[in-house]
Amino acid sequence: MLSTVLCALLLAGCSVVGDDETSASGPLRAELVNEAVAVQNRGQDTVWTFMAGQHILARLDWRPSLDPDGLAPGSTRTVALEKIPMGDDEDRVVVFWWSARVNAGTREPGEVSSLSVEI
Repeated sequence: MLSTVLCALLLAGCSVVGDDETSASGPLRAELVNEAVAVQNRGQDTVWTFMAGQHILARLDWRPSLDPDGLAPGSTRTVALEKIPMGDDEDRVVVFWWSARVNAGTREPGEVSSLSVEI
């Protein structure tokens, strides 16, 4: 019984990729639209994003920041696939997102979440 519950919790924590090439994670929704990834912020806070092909991630050196401008609540940002760092054999784009938090009076990136979009 315990193993069934643990398995269900593990599956619930995985990224969801729908058959319609749309993914959602918390306040963010991403989908493939005309050779681009469209990311919509459905939440109440501004979020920042970074996208890359799933297979190239281990070779990239990046960290969350609050530059450039974030994605305001209710806004959508579309990024052409050719502008997203990817390897030759990519079949999925990973979208990382985070919000700002205040630590000792200074704004800094908060916890990073992710979702993926089949391309």
